[in-house]
Amino acid sequence: MSRPHRSVAVAALLAVFVAACGDSDSPDQDAATPVSADAPDTTVTASTTDAPVPSGAEQAANQITVVDAVDEVSLTPTDTGIYALDESAGVGLLTLGVEPVAIARFYQDVAVAPVLELTGSNTVEPGGVEAVAATEPELIIGVGHPSHIEARPELEGVTTVVTPDGASSWADQLRVYGAATGRTERAEAVIAAVEARIETLRSDLKSAGAAGGEASIIQTFGTDYYTYGPDTLAGELLQALGFTRSEIQSDPDGMRFIQVSPELLGQETDADVVFAPAGSDSDGLSVFDNPAVNVGDTPAGVVLEVWFQPHALAAWVILDDIEAVLLGDGQTTTLDDVPQVWEELLAAADAEQ
Repeated sequence: MSRPHRSVAVAALLAVFVAACGDSDSPDQDAATPVSADAPDTTVTASTTDAPVPSGAEQAANQITVVDAVDEVSLTPTDTGIYALDESAGVGLLTLGVEPVAIARFYQDVAVAPVLELTGSNTVEPGGVEAVAATEPELIIGVGHPSHIEARPELEGVTTVVTPDGASSWADQLRVYGAATGRTERAEAVIAAVEARIETLRSDLKSAGAAGGEASIIQTFGTDYYTYGPDTLAGELLQALGFTRSEIQSDPDGMRFIQVSPELLGQETDADVVFAPAGSDSDGLSVFDNPAVNVGDTPAGVVLEVWFQPHALAAWVILDDIEAVLLGDGQTTTLDDVPQVWEELLAAADAEQ
């Protein structure tokens, strides 16, 4: 790996699965998956650049249309005065070099907290429309979570609202953010950096004879156990790297967050590599703490719950963890590592731009 060996061997979990998380199959949001760099961008119907956004009458002439979770939205791109309804949108904007006027801690996502602190972001507790309006935003952006969609009519009374489809890939969500802020070139650079990292790791795994096996993801959630479906970010990355998954974990018609009954834990952890996001609501425990689970010498790692998140930082963490468990010293990303992961991601995106 590019980072030195970490001093902490396993990570305590990070993001809290709060009640605001909507659907039972989506604890944090309606998933997201990476897409190929060759995938067409169908979310933007007018071209933009990373040039400074003009104002006044010129802005009206530069309006674009983006397609989000609700409708087509016409807007003039702006990279100032943006209120982020959640941390995922906030991190997406920060990767573009955009500093929101406020980022709501909607998911209470502990994993991204070090980045929000590092960037000096103004984080706020989620509030009503009045709290959002008090920041005098020029644009409101958030993942297309059911709670955001429900509040959207009122939020549109404040200013333009863009909520990318939560079921779309992290890359397509980032493209919407890039179009809305006039940072399309930067968005494509971030996407290209992640795609290049996938290709490099896939080649390294193949060279080491570590590709093509079965991978499993089992997360604690309170006293229950869950796995991530194939259309989550983690699921798509494992597939892109050449891994297979069990029938339950690879069901294309299944949910994104799939409950695993205790009697199936042995079966679902009988894989060539096992990753265990440890829920903060489970006191940092992982599936490996269950006495019924014994993976023996199987490569395995306790990972941060950011594995479920749909943004480039999460993708970088996942790729780092897979590399560490299968090719490195087995030490997965910890909270203390997150700032360095962030800097590496930004540097890789800079190199692509």
